[in-house]
Amino acid sequence: MGLHLLVVDDNASNLRIAELILASIGHTVELANAAEQALACLARRRYDAVLMDCQMPVVDGYELTRRIRRGEAVGVDPRIPIIAVTAHALPDDRAKCLAAGMDDYVAKPIRITELVAALQRQGLAVAAPPDARPEPPLDPQVLAAARSLPGRDGSSRLAELVQHYLAEQPRLLGSIADAWHRQSFSEVAGHARDLAAEAAAVGAVEIHGRAIQLGQAARRGDEGGVERRWHQLCAAAAAVRPALAELELLPPPVRP
Repeated sequence: MGLHLLVVDDNASNLRIAELILASIGHTVELANAAEQALACLARRRYDAVLMDCQMPVVDGYELTRRIRRGEAVGVDPRIPIIAVTAHALPDDRAKCLAAGMDDYVAKPIRITELVAALQRQGLAVAAPPDARPEPPLDPQVLAAARSLPGRDGSSRLAELVQHYLAEQPRLLGSIADAWHRQSFSEVAGHARDLAAEAAAVGAVEIHGRAIQLGQAARRGDEGGVERRWHQLCAAAAAVRPALAELELLPPPVRP
């Protein structure tokens, strides 16, 4: 059975593309081209999730999400899953989405496999497309983008990001474990959000997803869910370190 989704975007072409993609995998879609229209839709009926454009005039997706999360929108469930749909995929942009209260994000142009994965991370039953393949541990597009940027010492930016991540991963995992043992779920959620942002910077897709799931369970106060997601996160973290260690961190040679 398909999901009922609300897509919010001020661009008519983007709305149409999202509608076609979602309809092609069996979901029912309603469209809103501004914050006011989106709130009216959300107050009128219940949706399984919202796909939220970040850059909109008057009230952008970040502010609209904050209003929903603060419970300022009358008749709107403040816990509804909100997935950012953004043309920007840099770590700072991703961190901004999470800080605004969005649960996940996918980049434009939307790819079916990425969208399905984001919906599944919200605990929604979504069948993967027939030709979907397992995601690699590291997103090659993120790695290529980081590799193309110069670092502070003249080497590739990728080398700096990987070194930073390898230092931060054990620290953040330790902080999550400590907060969990103290039953401080708000701290668990905060550290999980930080780890998700760090993982996004090096394209560690599974760690990113597992950290987001852990944070969601912590915000719900779901003790069993936190324990389950914690073990999944640790397994993903152990698996990604060898993949990072095998990377060629030098920038590609410059062709004459």
